[in-house]
Amino acid sequence: MFKAFLLLWLGHLLGDFVLQNSKIARGKSEHFSWLFLHSMIIWICSACLIIPAWTLHNLLIISGLAGIHFGIDMIKLCFQKKSFSKTFGYFILDQVLHVLSILFISPFLSVAPSYLPQSVAFLAITALMNTYFLDIFLYMFRSQRKPTAYSRDWMGYAFRGPSFFIWVWNGYAGGTVLLIGALVQFRLTQSLKGVGRQYGLCFVFNLCFFWIWRLIF
Repeated sequence: MFKAFLLLWLGHLLGDFVLQNSKIARGKSEHFSWLFLHSMIIWICSACLIIPAWTLHNLLIISGLAGIHFGIDMIKLCFQKKSFSKTFGYFILDQVLHVLSILFISPFLSVAPSYLPQSVAFLAITALMNTYFLDIFLYMFRSQRKPTAYSRDWMGYAFRGPSFFIWVWNGYAGGTVLLIGALVQFRLTQSLKGVGRQYGLCFVFNLCFFWIWRLIF
């Protein structure tokens, strides 16, 4: 079940963050067709990750999960004119509902022959959580006070993305990478609060990830 959960969560992160550009993010909250396209991307990401376990049963389970994802996002489409649908609180609620749906579906998915090892899936999740998810999380948090334009922080990704891999190898080296990244970005942006939030939250994520890694692997 845990491997199934990891693969489906990774598929969610790929479809909901990595492959969702601003056009899709805006469109799915306004038009049914964009929401359907977004849900299909989620389905494709999840299906690709369970290769070669493409049984009819598994594909139906993934279709069910994509349908649940569609339903959760449909709520935002229906309430697009309500200010709450654009808040940080709604973003958290939305992601919690998606994770709960993955937890619900995971026991029914059989992924024993999948090519992607459980440990690799977990490491990929840590990289996406420390980059794409963390950036959107902080963007939504900032936007509740002052609306700002979103742009992907590629330099931050370069430091934060592999930080947990290095952390697993050597905790001091992982911490050093985050420190260097924070100093470089502060030098470029002169934003102590912004950089502090990014790398502080990344450090907390890595602590949690490391606890899970020691527990499971």
